[in-house]
Amino acid sequence: DAIRASISIPGVFTPARCGDRDLVDGALVNPLPVSVLRAMGAARIIAVDVNLRPGTGSETAPAPADAEPARTTSDLPKATDDLIQRFYQRLPQLSRRSAKMEALVQKWTHRRSGLTIFDVLTQSTRIFENQLTRSRLLTDPPDLLIQPAVGDIATLDFSRTAPAIAAGAQAVDEKLPAVRALLDALKPPGP
Repeated sequence: DAIRASISIPGVFTPARCGDRDLVDGALVNPLPVSVLRAMGAARIIAVDVNLRPGTGSETAPAPADAEPARTTSDLPKATDDLIQRFYQRLPQLSRRSAKMEALVQKWTHRRSGLTIFDVLTQSTRIFENQLTRSRLLTDPPDLLIQPAVGDIATLDFSRTAPAIAAGAQAVDEKLPAVRALLDALKPPGP
């Protein structure tokens, strides 16, 4: 249920129903929930910000021709695998809906930007989340912030998992001394 709610991006997936509540992606109100962790009593917080930052890329940047194919999900837990399979099964339906909406938009305007309604929706969400993250970082900064260079990878571009993982690993490697310093600060003083 938590994974389903977390991917409930307005306009892309319907809200997840939990009891009498409809849940959507928490990033709509707190994309980098440092304040939540502090309220829960976290002693140290290492945050990873994957939001699009100005000058780092475009939501619609095409994958390179030699991009690695998407990894299989056979190594994931069954529940996650089922969720991903359901998502892939819904892609044609989403695409048809997007095409219908595009046809309507085409009737309403003579100019086309080359972007689909889906592109505009995901870009708008990323811009909103980026601005909200910047604002929250001013009031609730983590002890350490890691920002992998993934701004050129579109929100739902599952074909670029390998570059995303590599960017994350590189960003962590660069911050490893700071991570170790935070961990050392948590150790009780020795004899």
